[in-house]
Amino acid sequence: MVSLEVAGGAATGDGTARREEAAAEPGAGQSGTGRSGRLRAALARRSVAIALGILTVATGMAYSLWWSPLVQHHTPFSEWITPGDFWATVRAAHFVGWGDFGGIYSATGVVVTFPGLVVLLAPLVMLGSALHLTESYPILLPHPSAWLLYGPVEIALACFSLFGLDALAERLGASRLRRVLVVTVAAVVLWQVPVIWGHPEDAIALGCAAYGLVAVLDERWVPAAWWFGAGIAFQPLVGLIFPVVLAVAGSRRWVPILWRAAIFPALLVAVPLMADWRSASRQLISQPTYPTNPNAHDTPLLALAPRMRSLSPTNHSVPPGQPQYPKHVSPAALKHFPGLPGLKAGVFNHLHAGAKHLPSVVSGGTPRIGAILVALALAWWAARHRHEPALVVWAAAVALASRPVFEAVAFPYYLAPGLALLVIAVAPGRWVPALGACAVALGATTLAYHHLGSWGWWLAVAGVTLALAALAYPYRHETRDRAEGLRAPEPGSAEPLPAPSSPTG
Repeated sequence: MVSLEVAGGAATGDGTARREEAAAEPGAGQSGTGRSGRLRAALARRSVAIALGILTVATGMAYSLWWSPLVQHHTPFSEWITPGDFWATVRAAHFVGWGDFGGIYSATGVVVTFPGLVVLLAPLVMLGSALHLTESYPILLPHPSAWLLYGPVEIALACFSLFGLDALAERLGASRLRRVLVVTVAAVVLWQVPVIWGHPEDAIALGCAAYGLVAVLDERWVPAAWWFGAGIAFQPLVGLIFPVVLAVAGSRRWVPILWRAAIFPALLVAVPLMADWRSASRQLISQPTYPTNPNAHDTPLLALAPRMRSLSPTNHSVPPGQPQYPKHVSPAALKHFPGLPGLKAGVFNHLHAGAKHLPSVVSGGTPRIGAILVALALAWWAARHRHEPALVVWAAAVALASRPVFEAVAFPYYLAPGLALLVIAVAPGRWVPALGACAVALGATTLAYHHLGSWGWWLAVAGVTLALAALAYPYRHETRDRAEGLRAPEPGSAEPLPAPSSPTG
């Protein structure tokens, strides 16, 4: 097994072979030529992710700028469609740039995740402020000029996930054609996350988790710990995968892995918690969410979610952090407003709370205990299959995909990270299950936008998650046919997890 004190350097398995091949190339001894050659090789290996990333940015900005005037031209506005939640993140990033890092959670009342993205965006938003660009916060603007700078960067950051997912599919032994298929489907599933909903942190965290899983399969525990720590710093829900990582690593490695994975997230949240405990603890621990948001799906687990506060049905205030509509906008005009998450609701978001008999704000953290229990059960199972890479990745993917099943109030993009990782898990399998899994993932992405009632939507999501998990499961006889040396190494040996050969299908 690889020592925990060897950071990223003495990698085992495929990493050693790739370095030996690079060293054997002519001119590898010349630093300039060797570095350029390795760079070209790395770009060639990730050409699929690069192409899909460019396409995602182009289509995302085209949708944002041209969908309303070209498709919804019957509306009274020809505004750009920008994600409302992203502007709240931008506002919090301004607080970091202004030196008030401790006030990021009281800045909008919407940011409920760890501040990795807020810190990352701080230089960008300060540049936008220096250029006097307009932002769609706190007043909704039809054409915020800052979006021309922020939009491509936000979508490009989310495309980092495609690189991690492609690397994971490659590590599992998927052929190039199979990688093109599954990474393309993952890109389609994840497209909505930054473009429609404005949450690139979910995709960034998924990319970090994918690279972490690659390190886990190579038994490089130090890089794995750093990768998962970075992912949790953006979106702590990828921590659902972490019990699987600890189970595969073994108990004697828990302490070195845990402190490395915890240091980044702990440092980021320590300042806000010390500076503004009331607001930071409310956002990070209680996790306020809004059942009356017309873009949300209230699930049967809403009955288990504690109420945080109530808004009067006659209160025309918007949820904290949501952009305000100009006062001259009438209800009739608002009905045709094409803005998507956080925008279409506008000032009338809570007017129907009494009719729907729903609380205005609830804590989303309590029902998620169920997802943690599922992750722990999968970790126990993965410990028994730690020397079978496909089964380890499958357990991690199911743990992440269980998240929307245990949400009191869910949004369609909650499904995307889990669906994308399950699609990658099926990459080394046979063609029929792989194609079926891709079809189910695309169908589930569409299904998530349909309002089927509390029980109907929840049962549909749970059903497609189970179906996709069944299709992605690498049955034992298939892994034995494809992999080499799946027999567990002797205790204390340095043999890494086996690298499967290319699939025959």
